[in-house]
Amino acid sequence: MAKVVLRLLEPTGALVPCPVSFIGAGGIWSFPIGLQSYGEERPARVQVLHIPDGVAIDNLGLSPPVFQLEAMFGTKNKVIRGRTLTPQEVISDLTAFVGFYFTERRQRIRERRDLIEMLLSDFVRNHHWIVQPDGAPKLRQSAREPLRTYWSLGLQGVRRWQSVTAPPDTLGSALSPGSSAGVAEQLARFPAFGGAP
Repeated sequence: MAKVVLRLLEPTGALVPCPVSFIGAGGIWSFPIGLQSYGEERPARVQVLHIPDGVAIDNLGLSPPVFQLEAMFGTKNKVIRGRTLTPQEVISDLTAFVGFYFTERRQRIRERRDLIEMLLSDFVRNHHWIVQPDGAPKLRQSAREPLRTYWSLGLQGVRRWQSVTAPPDTLGSALSPGSSAGVAEQLARFPAFGGAP
């Protein structure tokens, strides 16, 4: 099961298909490799007014969280739903998914239609937030690791979303029942990263 997924939603909660993404074509972008770094920060909303005898503080509570997702998709090709993708193609697919969100929102503003939203679902912590990306995923490579492209994506939480159903755990269900020999056999047959057996 993907532990963290991004979804494109109509205001009704229905998924919005993403025609420019292979991985997220159905409106759900599941990370083929777990995140290497997950950050969540909730800064306080505090206003400070300097007065002659010190400061006056107005405490407005906590802000919605700011999420920072980071990973590297490796150096080897991934087979996703029967299609072989290079790590760079996986990053490009994520970039296309996020870019579609911005393009579709801009188009709907012009047409005066309801805007789509992006939902971040973190099934480890059971957090589900409507989020606003801070832009396309940022890429980083170094001379020390020229073949590895690291990416990061900042997401500003907007509001909580009701709990959602996790995507199916295809690897877990393939391995669940059976003897250790059966598990080894299933694992050997299972394609990498969620492809169909």
